[in-house]
Amino acid sequence: MTAPVARGGRLVARLLVGAALLASVPAAVLDGGAADAGPGDRRSQNGRYLVSLRPGAAPVRINQWQEWLIRVARRDGAPLAVREVALDGGMPAHGHGLPTAPAVTATGSSGEFVARGVRFNMAGRWELRVLVADGDGADAAVFPVDVENGAGRASPSPGGKAWSPAERAALRSLWIGSLGPVPADRSNRVADDPRAVELGHHLFFDPGLSGSGRTACASCHQPRNHFVDRRVKGRGAAALDRNTPTVVGAGYSRWLYWDGRRDSTWSQAVAPIESPGEMAGSRVATLQLIARRPGYRAAYRALFGPLPDVGGLPRRASAQGDASARAAWAALPAVRQEAVSRAFANVGKAIAAYERRLVPGVSAFDRYVEALERGDDAAAARLLGPRAVAGLKLFISDDAQCMRCHNGPLFTDGEFHNIGTGVPVHPGDPPDFGRSIGIQALLATDFNCMGPHSDDPDRACPELRFLNRHEQNGALVGAYKVPGLRGVALTAPYMHDGRFATLAAAIGHYRRPAPSSAPIEFRPLFDMTPQHIDALAAFLETLSAPVAAPPSLLRPPGTRSRVAR
Repeated sequence: MTAPVARGGRLVARLLVGAALLASVPAAVLDGGAADAGPGDRRSQNGRYLVSLRPGAAPVRINQWQEWLIRVARRDGAPLAVREVALDGGMPAHGHGLPTAPAVTATGSSGEFVARGVRFNMAGRWELRVLVADGDGADAAVFPVDVENGAGRASPSPGGKAWSPAERAALRSLWIGSLGPVPADRSNRVADDPRAVELGHHLFFDPGLSGSGRTACASCHQPRNHFVDRRVKGRGAAALDRNTPTVVGAGYSRWLYWDGRRDSTWSQAVAPIESPGEMAGSRVATLQLIARRPGYRAAYRALFGPLPDVGGLPRRASAQGDASARAAWAALPAVRQEAVSRAFANVGKAIAAYERRLVPGVSAFDRYVEALERGDDAAAARLLGPRAVAGLKLFISDDAQCMRCHNGPLFTDGEFHNIGTGVPVHPGDPPDFGRSIGIQALLATDFNCMGPHSDDPDRACPELRFLNRHEQNGALVGAYKVPGLRGVALTAPYMHDGRFATLAAAIGHYRRPAPSSAPIEFRPLFDMTPQHIDALAAFLETLSAPVAAPPSLLRPPGTRSRVAR
């Protein structure tokens, strides 16, 4: 009789599985099983078990939620009596572990388990480790896994001119026609309600949400600049620590901010309002603004029901503001805090509905792929010049490694990687720990998918439910979210701290990155020439396109709008 199997994260936390532990497994364990093993079975490190591990679907691709089947048997034929089975892993060549903490449960069949919540965030060679704990201690078996990005291997075409079938597959995987609609957000029930889009449009451009009455969301996310401010670092009520990312395509993101400290567009939208350095407002003042404007009040009521009574509440009361604002908030009864916070979350959900409409448009690169697909080589030649084509070939090549992180139609895997930019370069900059701090902030806020203000009745939330909270070899320190490259030529300067003023400088970083205190997740391209950099920059410029949204949404709302009245 198999013992109940607990959630694998506890065992993983105890054993601290990561790249270092994976590297310590004897080669014999990796290279094959015992003589009595079946096809695909592995002998465990201490020799007590035969273990098999199989994916629920093949091929294995990045950023897809997967279930894996685990089978465990005693090599000596004795009855199986394990305390816990867990699954973890890593990518030894890049020094980081699995981005999720899969949950392993027994299926009911002796020795059979299923691991849910498996997801890989980079294409290439991974190693999954099945951990087995019994009365004699811990044992493990390691399995190599090849993860694809959906495009196959883009081997260079003969002669370097025509596109090979593998290269064409890579181009199609990057084409905007492969993007699909903005994913549903179960945590926001008004995400695609046109009334919420209209209200959110007004709120996005309204400086009244700020403490000074002078700063709106659009002050930093400027439509004329592809929804960035073109500053090295953002500036709101004060100078900020990071570069302003675009919100174009934000509706596709699993994580928001450079460090991923929010897990939805609505939870991100409320954070700047209360940030002392950004808009320096408060949740109470936000609701008081909506209450005193008839158009806002009616629009809110139509979407969410009556606004809670905020009369007599201190205007600056905020759970996230300065010390006096937090003290005013703490003095409020819990029932009023809950009502105000829920209504404040609703404000974020309306802003998110607007931002979800800001999707990238069709670029010259996309029209080039379309021309190739219909066999119109002449049209393709007019759309991309020789330099851009050379840059595109380099971009999708295995040598350049660009598609390890910048893959898919948005040219990002949406995850966090250390590329050697964690060390500050501007005088006086404080240390920035990246994703390692972002995870802590994400788990601390009530405004996340599993929090009380989420609209998802099931609290499915796989990103949070299977979140790997454990640092492995410090890989989360100095790791930042991979930005999408659509419109990248319009959003300089680059990196989380705006350290590079031009595309050429940003590309050149991959040739010779600065020293880093944590493992860098790519092989520096020492053989990249100035001509390569120029070609890659020429290609990236072909990804520019107007935002694919109605023109009315790309400017402040008109005074004739019913919400404005």
